[in-house]
Amino acid sequence: MNIEIRYLEKKDLHELKEDIIKMWSQHNLNNKCLISKNVLENTDLHKYFRNSIKKNKGFALIAMVDNEIAGIVRVEEEKLEDFFNYKKAYKVDDVVIKGKFQRKGVATSLLNRVKEIAKEKGVTVLKARVYSFNEPAQRFFTDKGFDDLYAEYFFTIE
Repeated sequence: MNIEIRYLEKKDLHELKEDIIKMWSQHNLNNKCLISKNVLENTDLHKYFRNSIKKNKGFALIAMVDNEIAGIVRVEEEKLEDFFNYKKAYKVDDVVIKGKFQRKGVATSLLNRVKEIAKEKGVTVLKARVYSFNEPAQRFFTDKGFDDLYAEYFFTIE
């Protein structure tokens, strides 16, 4: 299977919308009090990915297999706190791989291209935002050498 990686274009979003919304909906199923299903399902993907398409403080990549979109990753440039040895990082987020392409190297190919771009741009730290319920994504990133540095905890005051 030949996997080609390219930058996201606005026209790609219609083909990915269902898969992105399905992945996002898992967030609501796992934490209804913090995450609105209605807002998730009605998110304007063109607005959400606007900065990624313009490559403004980040970018998004598409994986193509046989002229079919197989997956996407969104990356944001993020300033790190002063006490870190490095001052900026790329935050890897919104990794969505279509069902029939999962576990076939698509996510790995996307991540490898993110690493290449980071190196070209002088960014030496990658972060990944993974929800606590998403064990497959947690395994993916730890298998790829990411360290679990910290966790965020939320409390909802009723």
